Formats: sequence, C-alpha cells, structure tokens
Amino acid sequence: AGLTNSDFKAKVNNVNATVAGGGYILEQYWLVIEAPGQGNGTYDLEVILEEPGTAVPIASDTNANSVVYTSDKVDQVLVIDRSGSMGWPTNAKLDAAKDAAEFYVDITRNNDGLAVVPYDHQVEPAPFDMQSVNPTVRTNAKTYVSGLTEDNGATSIGDGMQEAASQRTGSTTGNPLCSYVLLSDGMENAPLYWANVKAAVQATGCPVTSIAFGPESNETLMQAIASDTGGLSFYNDVYVSTEAAELNATTPASMTLDLVNTYEYAQGLGEGRQRLLAEQDVMPYPYVGQQKTYTVQVDNSISEMLFALNWYGGRLMPLELELVKPNGDVIDHRETLSYTFPAPFDRYATHVGWRIPAPEPGSWQMVVKSSYQAPVPYQVLASGESNLTLDLLLPNRLGARYSTGDQFPIVAMLSNAGPIPGVPVHAWVTAPDLGCPMLSRTTMLQLFDDGQHGDGQAMDGVYANTYTRVTCAEEVEPAGEGEPTPPDPVNDEGGYQVSLRAMGANFQREALGSFAALEGDDLDGDGMPDGWEQENDVDDPNGDPDLDFWPNLGEYLTGTDPHNSDTDGGGEGDYSEVVYSQDPLDPADDQVEAPDFFHAAPGNGSVQLTYDFKGAYQAMVLYRATSPAGPWTQVTTALPSSGLYNDPAGNGETYYYRVFGLQDVVASAVQDVPGSPVQELLGSAGGDLPDLLGRAERAVHYSAVLDSEEVTPSVDPWPPQAFVIINGGATSTIVRDVTLTFEPYQYEAGDPPLSQTFEDITQMMISNDPDFAGASWRSFDQGVPWTLGGAPDALNFVYVKFRDDNNNESVGSEVGVILYDPFTSYLPIVLKAY
Repeated sequence: AGLTNSDFKAKVNNVNATVAGGGYILEQYWLVIEAPGQGNGTYDLEVILEEPGTAVPIASDTNANSVVYTSDKVDQVLVIDRSGSMGWPTNAKLDAAKDAAEFYVDITRNNDGLAVVPYDHQVEPAPFDMQSVNPTVRTNAKTYVSGLTEDNGATSIGDGMQEAASQRTGSTTGNPLCSYVLLSDGMENAPLYWANVKAAVQATGCPVTSIAFGPESNETLMQAIASDTGGLSFYNDVYVSTEAAELNATTPASMTLDLVNTYEYAQGLGEGRQRLLAEQDVMPYPYVGQQKTYTVQVDNSISEMLFALNWYGGRLMPLELELVKPNGDVIDHRETLSYTFPAPFDRYATHVGWRIPAPEPGSWQMVVKSSYQAPVPYQVLASGESNLTLDLLLPNRLGARYSTGDQFPIVAMLSNAGPIPGVPVHAWVTAPDLGCPMLSRTTMLQLFDDGQHGDGQAMDGVYANTYTRVTCAEEVEPAGEGEPTPPDPVNDEGGYQVSLRAMGANFQREALGSFAALEGDDLDGDGMPDGWEQENDVDDPNGDPDLDFWPNLGEYLTGTDPHNSDTDGGGEGDYSEVVYSQDPLDPADDQVEAPDFFHAAPGNGSVQLTYDFKGAYQAMVLYRATSPAGPWTQVTTALPSSGLYNDPAGNGETYYYRVFGLQDVVASAVQDVPGSPVQELLGSAGGDLPDLLGRAERAVHYSAVLDSEEVTPSVDPWPPQAFVIINGGATSTIVRDVTLTFEPYQYEAGDPPLSQTFEDITQMMISNDPDFAGASWRSFDQGVPWTLGGAPDALNFVYVKFRDDNNNESVGSEVGVILYDPFTSYLPIVLKAY
C-alpha cells in the first residue's frame, strides 16, 4: 500500500500510454490505461513501476500480444436455457428470455455477427447459425427466438457453451472481436459440464457475460464462468408464482424489464458502450395526455448514442418515444434515422429506439407517450460509446469468494484522460427476493473517494464502501427437471445485484454488476454465521451489547453493527429505525438527533452526570452497569431536562453509564414489525422485540446510545490540581536553575473544596519530559529548586503530576512555562542633568 496510479507507466508497442486512473484495491493495483493511437495490429503491453516521486524504474512486466487494434465489429452468441425449469410453473421465465433476446437482436449493429444457441440437456433445436447482421438476419433471428419453447430436460451448460465456441470458430464474418452471453436459471446437472469445455471456450478468447436467472440458478458457478473468461456476471430475480406473491416482489413485468436491461448492458460491454440512464416506471391509466420525460446528459466524449424504450405487455405499440435534442429539434417514432429499431417499423414489437452517431453534447430528453387504455410498465435505456468510463469492481473479479455474514467491498473507478475525483457516486445493492428476511431488499450506499473506505488514496478517482447485508442464501434446486445429478454438491447461495451511478457536472454514468455469496457455516444453529460471530465477537442471538434493543440476530439480518447503536451515524438508534421501516444503514432518514455529550464524574457516594438534553426530546433514559459488558440496569426514564443528574452510588465500585433520548415523531409511522420476516426469524431463535414505552400508541423514536467514562465514587474522588509557577511568575530567565512554587486553582461555586484538591497534596512528580521518563514520586513542597532542560532562546516547559493522601492522581499533567534567554545583554541607563 502507499503507491498511486501516478507511480505506474504503461506502453503499448513501446508507445507511451496514459494511465487514466486506478489505485490500490483489495490488496491489488488496478489501472485504467488509455491505449495510444496507432495502426491495426496486435501488440505487447508493458507496465513499469517507478520509484515514487522519481522517474527511476524499479520493476516492469510485459504481456505479449495482449492489445488488439482492429475494427470494433463483434461476433455475438446468445446462449439461452430452455430446460424444464425455464417453463416451471408457467412459461414466464422463457417468455422474458425471448423478449430480452429479441431486444438484443434489434440493437445489434449491422455487420456484427449473431448466433443463437438454445440448450437443455443438449443443444436443441439446431442453433441459429452465426451470420453477419442486416435487417433480414434480424427478422429471421427474432422469428427463431420467438419459436423457442421450454423442454422437460435438464441443464447442460457445457453443451451450450461448446456449441457457442463452435459458432465462433466456424464464423465466416471476419469480425475480429467476440462475445458470449450465457443465460441459465438452474444448476448444471447433465453432461457436458463447464469443466469439460472451459479450455475450449477460453481458447476462443471470447469473454462470457453470464446471467444467473433466479435463485434456483447456480450463481457461484455462473460467476466463475465469467471470471474464467474475463467477462462479467449478473444476477436477475424471477417471478415464481402467485402462491408466493406475499414474499415475492418480482412481477412478470419487472422480471422481463430487468432482463432486457441486463441484456442491453451485456451487449454494450462488447461494443464499449457506457450506460448513461436506465429507469423503470409505469405509464398510468387513463392514458389521455399522459407523458413522462427523462433527461440524459450527453457529454462531448460520446461518439454514438443508443436511446431505447422497452415496455411489458401488449404488442400493439402502446407506447411511443420522442427524442428532443439540446437544440430543441424533435425525433419521433415515425422518423427513420441511419439506425432505427425495430426496422422495418414493427407495430408488434415491445421496444423502439435509435442509434445516433456523433450526438450533439448537452441535455437530451426522452419523452414517453402512451396510446394504450391500460397501465403499461416500461423502461428507458440510454448508453453511448465513450472513453469517460465508470468501472465497477466487485471482489469476484479479483477471484475472491464470499459467504453470508461477510462484509462485501464495492469499488468503482471513474476516469477519462485522468482520474475524476469529487463526484457523487452511489450504489444500490438488491438482495435476492424469495426467503430473504430483510426489512428492505435494496440498500443505497454512498461510495467515497476519501482514503478512508477501502478506496486507496483520497481524491484518486477510486470510490468505495462496504455492503454489510450479505444475509440471504437459498437452496439451488431447479424444479421441472426430474432428478438429474449435478457433478458436485451445490451449497445454498444467494445472488446480489449492484447498480452504480455517478452524476458529474456535465456527465452521467451508470454501471451494473452482481455477486454471489455462499451460505456461511453456522455450527451452533443460531441463525448467525460463525464468521460473522467471530468478526463481531458475539455468540448469543439474543444478546444486545450496544443496548439499542436490537438483538444480535437482528443486527446480522439488517447488516448493522452489534457494537454500535447507530450504525449509519445519523443520530437515531438502529432498532428505532427498524421499528419505523427506516433504513439503519442510511443516515438520511433518521428522525432523531443524538445527544452531543454525556459525561460522568465521581463524587462521594454519588456520580455527577452531565448530558445534552435536546429540546425535541420528551425524555432521556439512563442505564447503569458495573461492567462495560453489562448487564445494564435502567436507572430512570425521566432525567432532568437541566442536563444535570446526581446518581447515588456506593463508594469503591466502578460504574458505567449509558443514555439515549426519546422523541415523539409521527404516530402514524408505527409499523407492525412483529409480523415481519425478521421477527419470525428472531422468534425461531428465541428472540423478542422490546415494547419500548408503548410504541403501539405513540411513535416514540429513540436516539443513539451514548456511553460515559467509567467512574468510581469514593470519600475523596477529586484529583489534586495546582498551578505550576516558575521563579514567582517571571516571563524569562538567563540561567537554567529556577525555583518552582505551586498555587491552588481559583475556587468557583460547585467545585470541590480546596482541602480536597490542593491542601491534601502529599506527593508530586516533576520532569522536563511530558512522558515523565525517569521521573519518580517525591514529597510535595514549595520552593523546589529545578534545572530547565530545554534549548536556549526558546520556551522551556516543566511538567508536574500530583498525588493526594487518598492516592488520587491529577488528570494529565500541570505545566509551567518560561523563556530561557541566556544571551540577553543589559545596558546601564545614565541620567545627566544640564
């Protein structure tokens, strides 16, 4: 650690290349390199590490034949699962896959190559062979896709990918680049397996974009296939059935739109497009006069834009898309540009859009209009070719594997000709749908470029944060495929979707990704993975070390810190946010301020407490313990609003205090938390949610919990204190030998008597070193001779500690200061009278 991207240099074919961004990410260095302009060919890439702050090379490495300059035409192969599980219990999954594939076909460029490979336990029917794309090929490919049906067979990912590789190696298009998009909704459970064809697929040099379609897919295998080939992996939730509607937030419409979204992003990866906008909505009914407008900021780095509208439902063109250029010119759905899709105009399509070459920079508007007499779910998509890139780096790209209970780092790099720091970057992480016991499936995280969040150096264009709600894992057991046998046992696992957005002053970028997590070991069966328990030093699911009323099992399920009552730092306690369906990982929705201070001072038979009683509080609650780990006993729910409280306490015992504030917010905000999946899980582990001050009648929010210092009351609890006076208060001395005297602090009302803070001092320790190196205790006295130890012509300091007859020591050290000035000359003044 400690190097920056500026310490690296790069060359392609021995021509200097710009290191545009990058940094130290998860114990590896990742660089964004802009390839320099030169002729077509395949060249070596050299990376050189220089001594920081110099141009002296200290290490280098070369990868031969690793950068290709060529045309950007791509052979693309869609590999589509049509096994029995794709049609169970209805054909909704296969229908969504076909809609997404038809969209993919329509946005594929002229002269790109296209093949479609359907598979179950074998490749069937015969594939749509690789062809150079033109309008006729698109029409034929869509007809082929629409005719696909599900089969009762098992899933052979190896067969599908072997045929994909054959389509590429047998291609006659002459296209230099290639890409595979693999869709599977189940485990591989029939030969050939991925392991059987991995080497052959890798030999084609084509990255595989893998899409795990639903919780019954083998997400970790799909993730590995992408990593093995230099591709990206994605997870898409599926709509299962109406019987599970109360648990399943995924509808047939959202399933289809989400999959189209992923397919468009996957297609853009092969072309080098950057995502600018993806947004879903529903056009309401009645439709008359309804329209919605979306703004897309097109920056001057974009050489071509793709604008698309995709909807779910009737194929009678219920929606229209209108583009408004920055200059106000309008392009509507009737206008055929150099590339309009679908082409020719197809009134039975479920999408429409254009590719716009050399788009005018500025604010473009996508206007969606309805002509259909029913609500229509839809999405708008915009992407463009650009070297201003937002790269999402998830640990699976680094070969790391994670389990439930792990903290998952999310890292992004934003760059153009160099790093782009200081831009708001946010990630939305969506957990699996079915069986995920969370109050909120989607969590928003702000990513930071401050050097404090696993993001390398501050302001280096690398942004990061940590996702802590990795809690969901489901059994991988596809239905509708009989009893086929996978090659290896498959653990329970979960797929998590990540959507990233960066909003600059004159640009916008989005990125997509997914990661898979295996179910962590839970040897004691308490619902909390063993690794999470060890990381957080807890083992009791009902324990509450931070006293926020949210037991450890609840903290695990919501991704909160069991040792921090206010995980997001917004002011409100974690459980208070859970009760009112707020997000305890998002400070923006906190309804209560935390107290600014809380202090405890020992007295004789009591403890003096001072605290911040906010004006909005109805009450403050005080707890006390004789151990920092508890158990905690409630002292009172009615601390005085004056901010002062004297708690009777026995001498000689050490005490610990905690306090939080209570505030009525909005009575209608009370939620039925005990009926939630989280409560059901807690109940299965013997947990219970506290009834905090009758929250069923009052919307009582409570603040973060503050801890006091540990205190020990005693007969004489007051530490001795005194001013250190050098040479009677002189400002300077010309010799090192001085005299020390001591005076009491000025007495103020409420202070302990001088007899307990000055007059009972019995010992002192003196040193010229603030660490008191080599010093020892000596009897207290006045007029103590001392030799200064500091430099001449500078302030010299003398440090003193005191101890009284009850062995109390002063808090910190008292300091005396004098200028040691041995070089001062004094001239006599002679007065003469005339």
